[in-house]
Amino acid sequence: EKINIKEKEITIKDRYIWLIILLIIYSCSTTADIKETENNQIEITEPENELIGKKFKLVSIYPEMNITIEFDEENIFGFSAINNYSSAYLTDGDIFSVKSISTTKKTASKEYRDAESKYLNMLRDATSYKLKGKRLIIYTLLSNESLIFEEF
Repeated sequence: EKINIKEKEITIKDRYIWLIILLIIYSCSTTADIKETENNQIEITEPENELIGKKFKLVSIYPEMNITIEFDEENIFGFSAINNYSSAYLTDGDIFSVKSISTTKKTASKEYRDAESKYLNMLRDATSYKLKGKRLIIYTLLSNESLIFEEF
């Protein structure tokens, strides 16, 4: 009978050790909420994506060109100075990445083509984001310039 008690104590102790290990792993890799329920089950809840349903206008560069970005559950879309664009995107905490960007095929002056090209290239190079009130900042890997948007 002593063996059973010790086995039970080890099982409870092991459960807490595994819970602590999971908490450490998930806290390092994601913003998921982890909690133990009343019946000793581990429950992991992903946070809601705060960008879904929001629409922003680019204000840091080319504000006169009305460049926009909107978010749904899986895609971004907007206007990029000349064309409409769309792409799948991923977020994990403050990590932000854009997959292949598709655009319509309109053309305009060199000034607008250059602006559109710079914006879309910076968006492709996105690495993370921050949402502060109505301001969205998208940080890029290869540029010291960030894309700053205002919600509208």
